[in-house]
Amino acid sequence: MKWLAPGKALLDYGPMSMIIEAYERERPLQEAVEAGGATAVRQLEELTFNLNAARKPVLELEAGKDYPPVLASMIEAVRATGSPDATPMAAVAGSIAREVLRTLGERGATRAVVNNGGDIALLLGSGKPLRVGVVTDLAGGAVTHYMDIKCDRKVGGIATSGLGGRSFTRGIASAAVALAKNAPLADACATMLANAVNADHPEIVRAPAELLDPSTDIPRQPVTVRVGNLDEETVQSALAAGRRLFFNYLAGGLLLGAVLSVQGRVWMHPAGLAARVG
Repeated sequence: MKWLAPGKALLDYGPMSMIIEAYERERPLQEAVEAGGATAVRQLEELTFNLNAARKPVLELEAGKDYPPVLASMIEAVRATGSPDATPMAAVAGSIAREVLRTLGERGATRAVVNNGGDIALLLGSGKPLRVGVVTDLAGGAVTHYMDIKCDRKVGGIATSGLGGRSFTRGIASAAVALAKNAPLADACATMLANAVNADHPEIVRAPAELLDPSTDIPRQPVTVRVGNLDEETVQSALAAGRRLFFNYLAGGLLLGAVLSVQGRVWMHPAGLAARVG
């Protein structure tokens, strides 16, 4: 663990790169951060012993089975999205982040942020808003917008998925950002939103996931490899498909807000959720 500031540290462990910060009001909580790091490592190691289950579609998993907490959280979040062929891995980063956040809260944190490679778990208490950068083109990686998250919005998780991200996507979203009451839900819904922002066009190239990664959890599913220049009609059609799923999730209480982007066209709800940098 590398300390970045009082109460804030970077944990690099295997595939996990996580920034953990915790405060009791304004007082940094060093020991809580250390405990959070230990929780992250423990959760990842427990998950490795249950990878077979984590890589199965949730509909194939036994209901009521006593899974480890992080896997149970992943399963619950993915089942909530209603996607029949999704696996618990769609919520892995957010679920680990929430387990770490719980540890920070148990050790007195009133304000905490766990950023697990862009999937974020939040505990804001009654303090000042948290400013979060938004990347609307994951392949480019630049922060183009920002959101000021207030405690009264009840946002506990923010996640981003899309083309150029860490995982495969079936859609063409440059980015799909989801805000939810907790990080596992945000993670799972961001994945499904990114898949839903989709269209057919000769400039969209897809391939079976297992050809790109033999160990993928979504074999036989076509994933997007490359997207060339698209006409406006195709872009707007893809965004409309993503909006339809978002409003279904909003009506079902799964999401609190979203930002969808395709090749520089950005849509968000609520209006004004994110402001452009500069």
